[in-house]
Order: sequence, then C-alpha cells, then structure tokens
Amino acid sequence: MQGFSLAARPLGRLALVARPARLPVLPARPAALARSAEPARRPLSAPLATAASGGATPVSGGNATDQLQDAFGQLAGTQVVLVSTQQPVDITSLWSEDERCVLAFGRHMLARQLARDVLPALDARNIKLFYTTIGTPQKGVEFATQTGFPAHRLLADERSVCYEALAFRKGLRATFFDAATPAAIRKRQHEGADQDLKEVLRTYKPLMPPKMDQAFWQGGVLVFEGRRLLWAHADPATSAHADLEEVVAAATAGL
Repeated sequence: MQGFSLAARPLGRLALVARPARLPVLPARPAALARSAEPARRPLSAPLATAASGGATPVSGGNATDQLQDAFGQLAGTQVVLVSTQQPVDITSLWSEDERCVLAFGRHMLARQLARDVLPALDARNIKLFYTTIGTPQKGVEFATQTGFPAHRLLADERSVCYEALAFRKGLRATFFDAATPAAIRKRQHEGADQDLKEVLRTYKPLMPPKMDQAFWQGGVLVFEGRRLLWAHADPATSAHADLEEVVAAATAGL
C-alpha cells in the first residue's frame, strides 16, 4: 500500500501466515529445465564497478534497472511539492548533470530506514537523496515528523504522477496477497531487523492519501548520475523494499 497510510495493511498478520501441510516430495527436474525456469538478468548498459568501500563485491544491477533506463525522461516535467517550502518543483531539476542523486518512493518504514542508515553515507559523498510519497504537502509536514525524514528532502506527490510515470506496481494483489510480502517480513525477523516495523506501528498515526486507490501503489528506489540511470529497484509488493546496502553501493560506486 502506498501513500502516507499504513492503516489498511495488516502487516503483522501477514507475517503470521500458517504453514501449509507438508507435500509429498517430487522428483527433481532435469538441470536444463531448472535453469530455463529462471529468466537471465541482462547486465547494466553501463556497469558499475565495485562498492565504494573499495572491496571486490560487484554492485547488483537491481531488479528494475533495465526496464527503467529512460526513467529520467519519464519523470521530466513531473511536478511535486517540496515539503519544507510547500512549493512545486520539477523533480528532475533537483540535481545537475554532474551530480548523483537517489530518488526513493514509498511510505513510513522505508523513509525511517533511509534517514537513519543511508542519508549519512550519501551526505558524506555529496550525493543527494529525495523521498517521494503520496499525500498532500500539508500532511507531508506530519510525515516528516513521524519518520524523522528531513522535510527539505521530502516530496509530496498528491496526484501520484511520479508513480504513474514510472509505472510502479499497483493493485490489491501487490498490496495484500503477494508472497513477497510475508517473505520480506520473515527475512527481517530472521535477521533481527524487524524493529523498524515495530517502531512504525508503535508511533504511527494514519495519514490517508487523497484518493483511496492511491493506497495500492508500490514504490521503489532509483539512482541517477545526471540523466543516466545507474541502478533501480521497483517494489514487487508491500514491504519488499530495496536492499539499502545495495542502494549505497550503487550510489557511491567509483567515487
């Protein structure tokens, strides 16, 4: 679910899906069939070298880098409101040709995580980060207070025009019924990283989007250098966000 609200998504209950009865073991598929069942990932058109730490780990291509190669063009001319000034701004005017910028789209929990875990690392490299969420500019002020995300980097997309331009996923299935949601929550629990969700639910106050169907948008994260898209992740379902270490690695690679 997208926008300023978490109210319609029973996330806690999704994480407690009952385990199905054990099924009989099926014979393994031939290796050739097993390989053909998974589509090959195309490499980046302009591959990033390595993580900024100087290690040998290559930067992941993200799950949407290829299909969003024209993301800058798709967003060009799109107007959002900068929450700190309550003034409209063309989203692609927020960084210059020689700057790197991370654009994130989502709701409460991702905003909290980016502010705490990603923003300091990007600021240290003079990389810009802006967060776009669906809602009115006025509610954006309260959103910034609830999440701790800086209002001067927070963008209100009242008509969800950015989400439409990027063709992010939308619908009931992605919001409530996709298996990626409980899988993402279980992964956080296994890694002991579910405290953010607990904190969001503890402090959360409903901030409904202007239209109810806007609550069904999923978000994502894009990394740009000027007009060129370096890396992209599109959330396949509620809570299935980008890996934040990959975001930092992609944004800082080669610097």
